[in-house]
Amino acid sequence: KDRRPVIVFVTGYIREYIEEICDLQPFHYLSKPITRENLSSCLKLSLAEATHLNRQHEKFVLLKIHDCHNWTTLTRKIFLRDVLFVESNDKRVIVHTATERITVTGTMEEYALAAKEDFFRTHRCFLVNFAHVTAYRHGEIELTNGERILLATKKYTAFVKAYLRYAKAGGAVNV
Repeated sequence: KDRRPVIVFVTGYIREYIEEICDLQPFHYLSKPITRENLSSCLKLSLAEATHLNRQHEKFVLLKIHDCHNWTTLTRKIFLRDVLFVESNDKRVIVHTATERITVTGTMEEYALAAKEDFFRTHRCFLVNFAHVTAYRHGEIELTNGERILLATKKYTAFVKAYLRYAKAGGAVNV
């Protein structure tokens, strides 16, 4: 709802309608006759622009990573779509992505609040991203990278209901 469309005008009458076209803030315009190369180039640029605009609205978390060797803290932006699951281990939280595991200080509650409807707390130690669930059964959930995490027996029914709500709302389903 807050996203701006990428508009490309194709016209042979650009001079007659220049003011109206500018009011709509188009991304680009093509004058007729159109060549295949011009159209292809414009569509590629439009797709790149739409992707960039959509990513500006994506949900993310900022992770504060402590570097013990340099006595510094690095703040890193991680998009929630890239998180497979979050694991609690003592007083540390491990954020699992497809390519890495990032250990930070914090609590599961902080991540559960940030993630909301796209994630589910399957156990006191795990928070799973629905977009990366490929299979589930009593006791465990399988993820897109092949890892399996614990699904508490008491949470099974709530998980299934939440997953179905997520799917009905248009979420990515891999099951």
